[in-house]
Amino acid sequence: MADEAQDAPKDAPLEDNKAEEAVELAVTNGDDTGKGEDEKDVPVDNDVPKDDGSDDEENKVQEKPEETTVVEDLQEKFDGIRDSKYSRANCLCFFTFLIVFTAMAVMARGVSDLSFTQTISMRQSLVERDEFIPWNDNGEKNFGDCSTIEDIYRFMTDIAIPFLLHPDANGDYYVQSQQALLGGIRIKQIRMNEVECSKRPKKFSPCYDPGDYYKGTVNFTHTNGSTTSFTYIDSSILEDQSWRGKYGSYPGGGYVVTLPLDPQVALDKISYLRDISFFDGATRFVALDFNTYNPSTSLHTTVRLAWEMPTGGVFPNDEVKTWKFDRYSGGDGAALAALYVMFLIWVIGMTFMEFQSCYKKGCLKKGKGSHWNSKWKGLDAINLVIFYISIILFIANETYRSNLNLYNTNEYFSFRKLQYGFTMESYSMAINGALLWIKLFKYLAINKRLRFLFTMLGRSSTDILMFVIVLGVFVIAFGTAGFLTFNSDVDDFRSYVFSMSNMVRFTIVDMDYPSLTLSARLWGSAFYFFWSLLMLLILANVFIAILTEAYSQVQMELTDDDKLDLNFLGLNGAFSKVREAVTARINAAVKHDDFDEDGDGKVSAKELAEQTNITEERAKEIIAQYDVDHDGQLDAEEFERLKQQIIEEKVQQEAVGMAALSPASVLSPDVSNQYSGVPTVSTKEFEELKKDVGEIMDLLLAVLDQTPAGKRALKQREKGEHKRKSSMVVGHKRTSSVANNQK
Repeated sequence: MADEAQDAPKDAPLEDNKAEEAVELAVTNGDDTGKGEDEKDVPVDNDVPKDDGSDDEENKVQEKPEETTVVEDLQEKFDGIRDSKYSRANCLCFFTFLIVFTAMAVMARGVSDLSFTQTISMRQSLVERDEFIPWNDNGEKNFGDCSTIEDIYRFMTDIAIPFLLHPDANGDYYVQSQQALLGGIRIKQIRMNEVECSKRPKKFSPCYDPGDYYKGTVNFTHTNGSTTSFTYIDSSILEDQSWRGKYGSYPGGGYVVTLPLDPQVALDKISYLRDISFFDGATRFVALDFNTYNPSTSLHTTVRLAWEMPTGGVFPNDEVKTWKFDRYSGGDGAALAALYVMFLIWVIGMTFMEFQSCYKKGCLKKGKGSHWNSKWKGLDAINLVIFYISIILFIANETYRSNLNLYNTNEYFSFRKLQYGFTMESYSMAINGALLWIKLFKYLAINKRLRFLFTMLGRSSTDILMFVIVLGVFVIAFGTAGFLTFNSDVDDFRSYVFSMSNMVRFTIVDMDYPSLTLSARLWGSAFYFFWSLLMLLILANVFIAILTEAYSQVQMELTDDDKLDLNFLGLNGAFSKVREAVTARINAAVKHDDFDEDGDGKVSAKELAEQTNITEERAKEIIAQYDVDHDGQLDAEEFERLKQQIIEEKVQQEAVGMAALSPASVLSPDVSNQYSGVPTVSTKEFEELKKDVGEIMDLLLAVLDQTPAGKRALKQREKGEHKRKSSMVVGHKRTSSVANNQK
């Protein structure tokens, strides 16, 4: 059989893995113990019968693929780079786009805190600090304390007009010395429709429908008997936008009075409105609107001071926003324009790539090879949709803005519609910004520890869903009970919808305990106690337990998948001993000088073949893999590199697989016979090492058996061991069949 091995043809099958070839040289795998070189290197004749039909399948797999052109090959490589999740080009492209988008969004909104200071300076003076004498002439009130219609008039005459219409030495109107008042002040009211009080005594007339706004002409009678008519003006004429308050949503139209840039005329108009009872029982909503512009910061501020009157009472509200309506003014305007252009080009390019991939792989297909083979593809699609929404909003805002005079001080013009467009654009940018930064995890997924959060949530998704269902039941139960008990005097339970939304909020924040006990002392205390007990001591701990269990599973899998990190329950020390023992054995058994028979400092193919009982052609193939200087021989450095590869391969086989360690399995039969006198690991040392590893394995199995995740891991390990042993048995039968047929 040895002669047949020497006469093997040159085109005998080659092994692809260099590590396995190196191990074949000096260290034999546990599965190959007892096999000679005859069984390994002799090619199998096609006419030799097999014990099963696996050859046909192998021949089909090894059929030569169809030849492709150079263009097709390059296209395939390009597609591979494009579709690769971790390609450098893809990562670089995404990071660049992320930087461009973030810079564009931040620069458009304003990098500094100027917009905040401009907003807060207006709110502090008008809303928070300045006070007026209330309707009963007792004490003082600020804007938030308004409670009657007379308070609204007094706030306008005592605070709003003196603060806003205060001319400087040149006769110009600047608020807070820097912000120019643009075109005066607008007062607008929305009225309810007057209806008959059906099924009620006539003495209680009139009645008003709080959900039906009147849009006709209203006649107001002055104290002197004269009549003044006001006609409803539609939002399209006022250029106003619907507005959502605390107790309702109000249209952009209404009955309007404009106060000019003249303090005395403005005060006279307000006095006249008081005399005709412009605000009365039919009034549902009152707004005082004005705009300012700060030339030093190029920022516009839009202010709305509002009073809601759903049931005759007065509930103040305010909205103060600062925007850079003229986007490209200032020193950073050119840079912002360039970023917008880059953003548009990137979005178009991303769209083209997505459509190309969708066309080639199939948009409607499902499975591993389809376009939607990754959950990140769904996020990409959402990103693109919102990107185009942002672009549409940007175009609409710029078109509308170009037709406005943003600096007109002679006539009031509402910027509320423009502000609404900018707000929607800002919302879309905010959503996209959050999604883009979350998408960063896609490109950090090369490290499993960086994507552990998503893996953990995925593993616990079923338990979390069940938890959410249970939590929803409790939210509905307590929300219904709270609404039925506290809806008349506790703000958080003023309606059934608000009760449910606030109960969801109360899962992470505290309830207003004083309000509950003020409404119902005993029931409020009990309601607060049982909800806190349920959330803090029961459901919160259940949720933590679900995440903890999932986290332990993910952590264990990270350790199992990472073959380079074996430091789990002290195993690193045991595997270090394995490495030291293997290194010592290989260094003792495989020496360059022993292989170099002629003493010329190099190992030739003939010398390597004689020492390892392989063919000379086989020896040349192995030398070619480590021959750096291409002289056909291995010098000491090249031979050492071969030996280190043998050591690394053997350490992984014994350490990771926990192969049974024995002196016979460490050295190949041929080498052990030739160097039987060389000192190796003693039997005592080997038994001590084997005992240490056995104790650690017993401890590991005992710990893993205590948790469900550990039990699942043990079952998977048992299945893996069973498959490995089955494959060993099948491989041994095939090898024996080949040997028998050759004989």
